[in-house]
Amino acid sequence: MALDDDIALLRRIPTFRALGPDGLRVIAISAEQMHLRSGDTLFEEGEPADCAYVVAAGAIRLRKAGSKADEPNIVRAGSMIGEMALMIETDRPAQATALEPSTLIRITRGVFMRMLEGEPKAAALLQQFLRERIGAAVRDLDVVLPRFEQPLS
Repeated sequence: MALDDDIALLRRIPTFRALGPDGLRVIAISAEQMHLRSGDTLFEEGEPADCAYVVAAGAIRLRKAGSKADEPNIVRAGSMIGEMALMIETDRPAQATALEPSTLIRITRGVFMRMLEGEPKAAALLQQFLRERIGAAVRDLDVVLPRFEQPLS
């Protein structure tokens, strides 16, 4: 992919929407493009995660150990895998396998953090975006959790 195509793809990812053209350019220039064949494993569940992947083309199946085979989580072009690894040390929560020939853009935590250091306005916008997403997740849990709570005897 050409640099301008990579930047356009990154701009469509919600996490990167707060970034200006300079921040997107830094990420696109510093990122590594990867190509997987159908059946290739991108990473295994439990591995340390130091980067995120943007799916540029193809499809990646995420599967957690013990999950039912009929409940695959498929990530397609225009989506990101491993967003939290850009900001915190974490492990991969699932195995990722290419379902078809796929192209990915690998973005390391180091590149992402250096870019944010040089783009304080983008860092502030990203902080607000994440705050809103976490708040929405907590509200969703508040609705769901009472269904599973057992009364104390």
